[in-house]
Amino acid sequence: MIFRRSTTAWSIEVVENENNDGSLYFEVFRTAPRENGHCEQFTLIGKETERDIYIQIRVFPNDEVTFESWVPVCARISQEQKRITVTFLHPLEPT
Repeated sequence: MIFRRSTTAWSIEVVENENNDGSLYFEVFRTAPRENGHCEQFTLIGKETERDIYIQIRVFPNDEVTFESWVPVCARISQEQKRITVTFLHPLEPT
């Protein structure tokens, strides 16, 4: 599944495979305030509790990308294509 926002050229792809069918989380892609201005912040949150964060990606106006994960994933960042691809390495467990 590919996620886009009109406020950024970046897109985020979350690969659905045997480890992830998209049923255990929902996504939030929004502009978020940061210490030095703002960023585009993408978060995957567990559906069961709505408080367990699986991953959080921030894209800043200078195209710097930060990535935090609380589950095993592979993240590929393509500066040229302005695309971030996330693949879960293990099945997600319901929270």
